[in-house]
Amino acid sequence: MNIQNNLNNQEQEGSPSAASGKPTPNRLAVFSLLMGIAAILFCLSPIIQFCIGMAAITSAVIVRLNDRSNKMALFGLIGGIIGIIISFVVLLMILYVYNVVLEDPVLGPMYNNMYQQIMNYWSSAS
Repeated sequence: MNIQNNLNNQEQEGSPSAASGKPTPNRLAVFSLLMGIAAILFCLSPIIQFCIGMAAITSAVIVRLNDRSNKMALFGLIGGIIGIIISFVVLLMILYVYNVVLEDPVLGPMYNNMYQQIMNYWSSAS
């Protein structure tokens, strides 16, 4: 009976406690990986993409400080960096359209006409 209780105590000490509320490094690594993937996929909203990329980088750095060999955290870090780079590129493209294309006397009306056609198509489709 004592041996069984001793084994149960050792298993409980080795497992992360749900009551502690601290995320384990493996969970943070999975979170970092998922946020890195999401940062790459949210390429049309640079503000959201930047925030998700920063979450991926932050959680990956926390995991990598404790465990340098964690591959999920490494891929999350890479995904977060790629997501932030894409968010800056998309932001620069948006600024280019607003500052250069719309101000041009030839390209501005063409862009506005194309935008109206897209909006009319989407409103008629739904």
